[in-house]
Amino acid sequence: MNSHRVIDPQKMVIILSDVHLAEAAVQGTHPDELDSLSKLYYYNIFELHQVSEKEFYDSYDYYTRHPSEFQNVYDSVIVHLKTRPVFQKIKDAPRPKNRNIVDTLSKKYTPRTSDNDIRTE
Repeated sequence: MNSHRVIDPQKMVIILSDVHLAEAAVQGTHPDELDSLSKLYYYNIFELHQVSEKEFYDSYDYYTRHPSEFQNVYDSVIVHLKTRPVFQKIKDAPRPKNRNIVDTLSKKYTPRTSDNDIRTE
């Protein structure tokens, strides 16, 4: 692993946790505002963690090409998110009916088929 280009796993866990909280925060945002709001969240996350957008995406690409390392990172992301007080608020929040989900990390649109599509575990 090239330490100059790839964010170390512990830092990546914290960054990805913030990314997932940002993703949750933009759900239900009007499509006209989604891109700019997502960019604002990502900009703030990168600034907070002192990484560039390129460093983040290069690291993300690295981890996707190394599945066992990526699995370890995401296992830790799940644990980290579950220990944050905001997780309980998100988990317990009422879910609006017929809401679509947009994954801004991969830029895929996923129609939601039921209230069970959002998993917290």
